[in-house]
Amino acid sequence: MEEEPVDTEPLLVADREAPWNDVETPPDAASPPITVQQLILQDPNHVIQYIAKKGVIKLGEFKVQDSLMFAATKGNPFVAIGSPNRDVDYQHMWCRYLENIGRRHSRQRTGWSRRVTVEAFVVNIKDAAAPDESGLINPLLDRYNAGGCHYSVFGLPAVQAVLQFKWETFAGKWVTFEFVCFLVWLISFSIFMLLFQDEDLSMSLRQLVSTPTGIVTVVCECLALVAMTPFFIIELGSVKAYARGWLSVWNALDVVTYSFQAG
Repeated sequence: MEEEPVDTEPLLVADREAPWNDVETPPDAASPPITVQQLILQDPNHVIQYIAKKGVIKLGEFKVQDSLMFAATKGNPFVAIGSPNRDVDYQHMWCRYLENIGRRHSRQRTGWSRRVTVEAFVVNIKDAAAPDESGLINPLLDRYNAGGCHYSVFGLPAVQAVLQFKWETFAGKWVTFEFVCFLVWLISFSIFMLLFQDEDLSMSLRQLVSTPTGIVTVVCECLALVAMTPFFIIELGSVKAYARGWLSVWNALDVVTYSFQAG
């Protein structure tokens, strides 16, 4: 009798599209969706195998205008949108979504257009995009950090879909915000260091801000502290999420940087 693979074994092969190709259209009476926490309680030994085999189901296929699809994907292999229910009129929902995308993009003449066949899938895990331990991503991260699963779990279709949805809805915007904060932090702190090295250290704050150079120095220092705050909050979240696994040389250097900046 062949044994079922355990959760710690690699799940993916070299072909990155293979997991999606293995997704099949469910029978008419598909099993009801289940949350990750319910799955852990019911069968903790095969949670990842369930996610791999039943985490995504194919709803069907339909045709759309190629220009709408290309505008929606933005070079990505697929598009993800959220829905509180698994059983929906997927063709109507997706066509309405793609039409809204098309309205926001200028129609350019491409010489000709055609209708392409697209496939619609749904994540078969209830509340998969929920935050923290209620969703799909955090329990997998905890399991991976504990050495209980292979990194290939993050390439499974259900996990890819949730990550793509989170990226498109808020994570991508948050990364852009982080980048802007980092630039502000870098530029303002650099200007502060260049100006402060020529200041008289015996001057009080009131004396310092009485000069144009002193005002710029204080403003740049304040901007640097404000721009640093999101990264400090992220560091605190990392400590909470990874516990002892957080401690590393690079993270320790980050703490030293925050301490010097605040001091």
